[in-house]
Amino acid sequence: MERAKVMQGYRENGYFVERKTVPELNGKLGLPASELQKTLEAWESVYGSRRIPNAAAKS
Repeated sequence: MERAKVMQGYRENGYFVERKTVPELNGKLGLPASELQKTLEAWESVYGSRRIPNAAAKS
């Protein structure tokens, strides 16, 4: 439970950037769209469709 509280604190203090779609995320981050796309493709080439584990689920 403690990890979940820490992560929520990070979220509330703006350490995470969250959006529902990639274009929305790109707009919020202000990155060149091609660079964000390259990053996402690199992630998928290493991790495939696996999801990032939910830190709250491990507490």
